[in-house]
Amino acid sequence: MEFQVEASRVNSPLWNIFHDFAKNGIPILALIIDNFVFPTDQRNRHSNAAKSRYSDTYDFNTLINQVVRTLRENNDINGEYLQIDRKRDQQVFRRIEFNGPGVILVEGIQLFRRAFINMIDFKIWMELGFEEGLRRAVSRRNHLGVVKSSEQIEQMYINRSSPGYERYVKMDSPSNLCDVIIDSTRPIS
Repeated sequence: MEFQVEASRVNSPLWNIFHDFAKNGIPILALIIDNFVFPTDQRNRHSNAAKSRYSDTYDFNTLINQVVRTLRENNDINGEYLQIDRKRDQQVFRRIEFNGPGVILVEGIQLFRRAFINMIDFKIWMELGFEEGLRRAVSRRNHLGVVKSSEQIEQMYINRSSPGYERYVKMDSPSNLCDVIIDSTRPIS
């Protein structure tokens, strides 16, 4: 079963789902969209920050068309797929192994695109306000080891991430495509 969550990374309460499945002996594979981004030079090639964030950030071809499609068709996967090496800011091949059947949890922003929504069996949308999104962006960047000041991250969020997200919501109407909506506008403690 494909179980996809659009949320804000490892600080999401939905990661409890992953742990609950795992501790109950249910095979589960977690795929995080942040591992499937393009290098910085590819992510920033458009002068329009919202368009660049929407169109050039995530490697959906690898994540959806190669990894998720293989899992859906075979119930397992064992191969090397392009993923980002953040320290070197380049894509490298990393092994993904999973012997199903089981649950595939794909977590991250901009997953519910109309172009491949049919690849997703169960969709959870987390409603997220601007302030909470900014707080999570700072927290996530620190977690990922991105060396930027809070002020730099805030400016990136205001100028690029938030406009890209707004473009995504306008173009794909993701909350209308999901099975469950969770109001996560309040901070996670």
